[in-house]
Amino acid sequence: YRIAYSFAIGDSMTIALTPDGDLLSSWSTRDFEHFSDKEKTYTLIKNLTIFYKEKAKKYLYNGRMINPLPIICGTVSYPVSRGYNAVLPELHSYAYEACDGSRAQIIVNPFEKDITYTLDNKEMTISALRAELIEL
Repeated sequence: YRIAYSFAIGDSMTIALTPDGDLLSSWSTRDFEHFSDKEKTYTLIKNLTIFYKEKAKKYLYNGRMINPLPIICGTVSYPVSRGYNAVLPELHSYAYEACDGSRAQIIVNPFEKDITYTLDNKEMTISALRAELIEL
């Protein structure tokens, strides 16, 4: 989820490793009992890297973030602290304007299932561990 968020906001995708090479779920944890799934994480990074090179570079590299169209999708809950869960959208969705004036919304699915969402009154489905670019 964190890698998909970083990508969607134009930040660098990064992973945190334990001394043994396992993937941590965040930078600030020392919890060496719960690890991220390596294959899922590597597949997501591979898919997002290809998407960046083929479709999103002009928006994420030199573009500027603009107000996105509202997206309707499901939610996911993550424990944040004792007794408190953060309820977040399943998909990350941000919009950009490229230097040439073109605009697009980038949607990222960090989960191992296809997710149906509504954008601009159109129902669409995004494949598992993938990103889409919708021209605005």
